[in-house]
Amino acid sequence: MNGVIAEEPRIIAPVQELPPAEPFWRMVLRRFLKHKLAVASVVVLLLLVLSSIFGPYFLPRYDAIDLSNTNQFFPSLKHLLGTDELGQDVLARLLYAGRISLFVGLTAAILDIVIGTIVGALSGYHGKTVDMIGMRLADMFLCVPLLMLLLVLSSFTRGRTFVPFLSADLQQLVVIVVIIGATSWMGAARLVRGEFLSLREQEFIEAAKAAGGKAFWIISRHMVPNAMAPIFVAATLKVADAILLESALSFLGMGIQPPVPSWGNMLTNAQQYMIATPWLAVYPGLMIFLTVVSINFIGDGLRDALDPKLKH
Repeated sequence: MNGVIAEEPRIIAPVQELPPAEPFWRMVLRRFLKHKLAVASVVVLLLLVLSSIFGPYFLPRYDAIDLSNTNQFFPSLKHLLGTDELGQDVLARLLYAGRISLFVGLTAAILDIVIGTIVGALSGYHGKTVDMIGMRLADMFLCVPLLMLLLVLSSFTRGRTFVPFLSADLQQLVVIVVIIGATSWMGAARLVRGEFLSLREQEFIEAAKAAGGKAFWIISRHMVPNAMAPIFVAATLKVADAILLESALSFLGMGIQPPVPSWGNMLTNAQQYMIATPWLAVYPGLMIFLTVVSINFIGDGLRDALDPKLKH
């Protein structure tokens, strides 16, 4: 009409709303639950922890001696795993030793990760002189065999009083934790340094520096949270390493001392009875094996769940 061509009406497709983004930690949990070995390891580790915490309350004291036991070493209704050479209940000592070994593993790993994170963060953020000092210090510790260093430090601190208000047994435990944690931080430091060297080149770090942010604020608020995934995985593996180191020290007589039981010194005491009663060594060895393997599988599951490059 009148030379005007009518335009065809355009059909506008409705805008499809994108589904809300899945929260990060929910995504990590979903991925972790797909790792069957890691989930099974969590169950095993929880059973070990709960039995170590609550089990001794339903059993005789770990240092109680049963002189009436005529069937020493062998399991019975009264002593489900038998007794040791002194007549002490093996199951009670095994579970109480779990408290010691798990406590040492957890606290030493925390101390290890804290020291390693501080050294690695300062080295990776500042670079140059600070990086050289931090990494040469780590190299110096790595040059010394760790077990030999632990044995020397343990022999030096053995029998000394450092904290007067603590009992001798508790003080001994604290010394072992500090020695293991203060001599095992080098791997965590190298890991954190590598993450920080990558992060400090990112644009959001440059923007924070341009805005006048101080080094401590940038490290604590921006860089450490973004490096938490590898730190968290490393922490789980450090727990296993600390348990093995404590067991080795106690096995060699430089760790937790009897009558306080640990899985390491229980193995030491079982040596002389290996021919007649080998199960006395099997029990603590099995506990160490289950704990370390479970923690390693949990670490593998966390690594896979936190890695964005892996498809799930």
